[in-house]
Amino acid sequence: MPDISPLLSEDPARLGPYTLIGRLGRGGYGVVYLAETATAERVAVKLLQTHLAEEGGEHSRFAREAAAAKRVARFCTAQVLDADIAGDRPYIVSEYIAGPSLQGLVTGQGPLEGGPLDRLAIGMATALVAIHQAGVVHRDLKPPNVLVGPDGPRVIDFGIARMVDRAPTVTGHALGTPAYMAPEQVSGEEITSAADVFAWGATVVFAANGTPPFGRDSLAVLAHRIMNEPPELGVLSGRLRALVAECLDKDPDRRPSASVLLMRLLGHETVPGTEHARTAILAEGVTAAIPATIPARVPAATVPATHRPAGAGDRKWVLALAGLAGALVLAGGVIAGLPAIRHPRGLRPLATPTSTIYTTQTTHEPTTAPKQTRSSSRPGPAPQPMLYVRPASCDLGVTDTTCTATLRGAGAAFDWTGTGTGPLSLSASSGHLDPGGTDTVTITLHPETPRATGSGTVTFTGAGGGHTVRVSWQAEPTPEPSGT
Repeated sequence: MPDISPLLSEDPARLGPYTLIGRLGRGGYGVVYLAETATAERVAVKLLQTHLAEEGGEHSRFAREAAAAKRVARFCTAQVLDADIAGDRPYIVSEYIAGPSLQGLVTGQGPLEGGPLDRLAIGMATALVAIHQAGVVHRDLKPPNVLVGPDGPRVIDFGIARMVDRAPTVTGHALGTPAYMAPEQVSGEEITSAADVFAWGATVVFAANGTPPFGRDSLAVLAHRIMNEPPELGVLSGRLRALVAECLDKDPDRRPSASVLLMRLLGHETVPGTEHARTAILAEGVTAAIPATIPARVPAATVPATHRPAGAGDRKWVLALAGLAGALVLAGGVIAGLPAIRHPRGLRPLATPTSTIYTTQTTHEPTTAPKQTRSSSRPGPAPQPMLYVRPASCDLGVTDTTCTATLRGAGAAFDWTGTGTGPLSLSASSGHLDPGGTDTVTITLHPETPRATGSGTVTFTGAGGGHTVRVSWQAEPTPEPSGT
């Protein structure tokens, strides 16, 4: 569950028809509240800070955020429900996602792997396709802006998004979060949807390893690494590692588009040409991102005329936005079921969808939706201790004699021990880690004279497992014989 803190004395009690009941967080220029409607439905309300609301530029940016968010289809994104931009306290209302951010999830429980990691990658890619199809560049995709709800990941916060049709590119402004910014953002050059694809890759690396691909450091150091050094992909492997590497290419022209990325994650070879087929792929992405224990209820598509049932005539077709609470019908009519997606032989999606896509009837209920029977009082599993060690290897070269290893704890507190082989010693051989805590250990090489090429290992044990750091070094160069 997300962290909900009490309201502060300066917080309003209401915004329009919404009763504020707690704080969910603060963004770059807005406070996000948990609120209730008149029917006790919980929603998230983002309020622009008062002093910024009085500044025309920020007010205009907030209005653009609302306009951009309304244009994005609800595929792995948090649906915008309402907005009041004209008042003296402008705000945007969106559906409340009852789940932690990816940042909080990984910090508290450790990196993702296997199916959960695949579903996260597919869900974020699906959201980017929907965002880009609306003519929007998110510009700040990062772990805090991905909420992991019971029905899969949701991308939120278009706070610094710019509508492409009004401003195709923005130069001279490095808006974003440094660790997840693309090189073109860092250098203030042209920013397009390719920057979001780069941020997707960086966020997947964080999810898999607990650290972004260029580490955490000062802005100047991060900027240098992003512009000049290769990313550290850590434990990522196989096809997902290859896709992430492509998305983190320094050249935005060599990165795949979000549509191509999603197709490859789902195991398809080409991007579909029709709008109907493209929407079906988005729906497949939503289904693939849903955990197996949650019934799949994905947004249905606007169906072309050739797929309308008899008697539909020229009526407007509905866009059904299906969520865990049921389907929302915006206009009359019946949505035909989306066609089956065929995977090319020998190529399977990273997370194979197993659920069906529902049709919408005039009863506003899914035709085959299974009943949900979840108990809110069911206790979750106790957090398990986990130990993560970085880096996995250290090359001392010819002259260096020390390197450092960072140990990080997650889940629950535990003790750790460390041992070195051969001429390697440690600055600390034991310690204690709380969840989210870190210890830094210096590894020192004590070579014989003269220094010879060699290698050794340091093993850190804790939380029921062991992690090895491989250390190598080179011999000192042989001095040239002096002339006679």
